Amino acid sequence: MRVILIAAITLCGRISPAKFGSHEDLLHLRNMRLETDASIIGAGTLREENPEIKGPEGTDLKNRIRAIVSGSGHIPIEGKLIFNQSNPPIIFTSHSAAQKLSKKTGSLAEVVAIPSGPYGLSIIALLRELEKRGASSVLVEGGGKLNYSSIAEGVVDEIVVTITPNISGNRNSASLVDGPVDSNLPLVNLELLSSRVSKSGEIFARYRVRNVNEITSPTMHHNFRPPLPNFKSSLKSQKYQNSLNPLFHQLLCPPWCYAKTDVSAIFFAGTGKSDH
Repeated sequence: MRVILIAAITLCGRISPAKFGSHEDLLHLRNMRLETDASIIGAGTLREENPEIKGPEGTDLKNRIRAIVSGSGHIPIEGKLIFNQSNPPIIFTSHSAAQKLSKKTGSLAEVVAIPSGPYGLSIIALLRELEKRGASSVLVEGGGKLNYSSIAEGVVDEIVVTITPNISGNRNSASLVDGPVDSNLPLVNLELLSSRVSKSGEIFARYRVRNVNEITSPTMHHNFRPPLPNFKSSLKSQKYQNSLNPLFHQLLCPPWCYAKTDVSAIFFAGTGKSDH
């Protein structure tokens, strides 16, 4: 399973308020959906925005999976465009919330219960369900908590960001990766795969998440703990949950983003990109 995380961010690493990206950035997002079999958004993104998760030129991608993650099952339905397309989205939720949510959504969505992970619902369990439905690649579209969980569980292969020429300065705005751990934990190290600057001043960058065995940075915290075992092996293992213990306390979330130009170390602080 190939997992790509995508977002538009301000210079200070914020991903909200939404809609600060340009039309070119929207086209970029929609084209990235053609590279993948499914998109995942967090419930916060759905509450604060009204995403449709469409393809280029606003087309419906009928054979593509659209998924929402909500541990509480508190999903707004009325007026949300994602429920108005021919292929109903999948809502991943907790076992305790699944029955009530299924009655609420009816035929508008498929509700799937998955177990808890270290930070909310298990992203590994979610990806296993998507794999059962034929997906071999996934686009994680935020928000910040979903981004954090995905990176913390070691499932993200690439991070695609549009750095916009904007500064938020609002400490309450969501940032690229919002997690519960202290910021003195080690960096997530990235390798820059490509970058370009648009006429609008936006920087389109694509990074590969480096394997822990590749990391030799002297900035690594002395209590660094490795990420999950190989994700593909975890997907095949029926006992993958047994490995979900102290292996996740490795991320960080201060409210800014800093990147070098070759091998990068990003300070992550995570709702997601919106499109209409």
